Amino acid sequence: GWLDGDVGKGSDEDAPPPCVLVRGFPPSWTEMQVRLVFATFGGADTVNFVGNPSNRVAHVKLKEVRDTPQVAKKLHNTQVGDGELIEKCTISCQLLGAAPPTRPHASSDLAPSSRRASTTSAASAAAAALASSRSPPPPKRRPPAAA
Repeated sequence: GWLDGDVGKGSDEDAPPPCVLVRGFPPSWTEMQVRLVFATFGGADTVNFVGNPSNRVAHVKLKEVRDTPQVAKKLHNTQVGDGELIEKCTISCQLLGAAPPTRPHASSDLAPSSRRASTTSAASAAAAALASSRSPPPPKRRPPAAA
């Protein structure tokens, strides 16, 4: 995919960062209104509209990527807007993309079989990094038997 080029850190290579799928906002909304709604949750990093103006959804990537699941829950079926800058509406939010880092194996079931091996090894490495009490995973590249 076109995202692969600019992702160079950690296990982010396996899956795009999670984002919030926002539905239910009026045609008057622009990127600014969407950003204002997410401003109280640390702010939006990117806002992408998908679909035609009468039936748009927005994909919002948060600056605080780790908070994405909680923010999606908090804003789901919530009335937003002040009636002045932001037309009032009730939005529905859905988490898209990566599973939260606390459950590294949840996403491996959904991965296509060709990518399952790399996803699982990255996930177990991430799990080991998170829980330092566990023993580390075997090294990825073993040198030829140096006994």
